Amino acid sequence: QVDRNNVPYGAIAVMRGTRGPSSGHVAFVVKDLGDKVQCIGGNQSTDGGKKFDDGGRVTMVNFKKDKVIEFRMPTANDKKK
Repeated sequence: QVDRNNVPYGAIAVMRGTRGPSSGHVAFVVKDLGDKVQCIGGNQSTDGGKKFDDGGRVTMVNFKKDKVIEFRMPTANDKKK
């Protein structure tokens, strides 16, 4: 588990989706900004959630921490064998 008050570079931010209970989003944390985290990811909103980039581009977006369900760090155990 990652400390929400000090989210490290490379953590994975897991967020609830806006299209129903089976939707969601993940992105990689670039920087902890206090009440927000700067993340890099694909197909994510760049204008506060009004429009999503469906072109598959990778963008840098700031997400409020209260929108994040969990922060996780990749580990060696996560690799497929």
